[in-house]
Amino acid sequence: QRTRLVRMGLVRAAETAFAIGGILLSCYALYVEERVAEDPEFEALCDISEEMKCSAVLTSEYGHIFSKLGVIPKDSLLDLPNAGFGLIFYTLFVLKPLFTAILGSAGSKMLFFVVSIAGVAISVVLFYVLRFILHDMCVLCVSTYVLNGLLASIAIADLFVPTKASKMKKLA
Repeated sequence: QRTRLVRMGLVRAAETAFAIGGILLSCYALYVEERVAEDPEFEALCDISEEMKCSAVLTSEYGHIFSKLGVIPKDSLLDLPNAGFGLIFYTLFVLKPLFTAILGSAGSKMLFFVVSIAGVAISVVLFYVLRFILHDMCVLCVSTYVLNGLLASIAIADLFVPTKASKMKKLA
């Protein structure tokens, strides 16, 4: 039982670390967007070469993917940069204990499963745009895609991998 609790604590710590990493990356992406808007000559730390230029990707029309796809009206209050949505996404994971307290364990597991699968789906779309439309490689962007995949793998395991307690209930 103690080993299970330690393992759960380590998984929760990893999940929180991934989410905090995502928050930091999202904040840096928002900073880069703002700096480029002020100074088009600004070079971000993630501007490695002409083929690997995150500032060009972040400030492209695809930097607001939801308005580009017509899901949100352009220039509306909800037309946030992708990094803004990322900030909200990762903050949800940091606040997971609060959602678990409100929704209960089962409700929270389902919510984070759905949210994380949506995050992976958006990451796939953005990666496609990155490689095949913009013909670029944004290290910052790809790092967030990896974090989204890691968070999704934890959410999937939370929802579908039975715990020892649930196995015991089935045996009883």
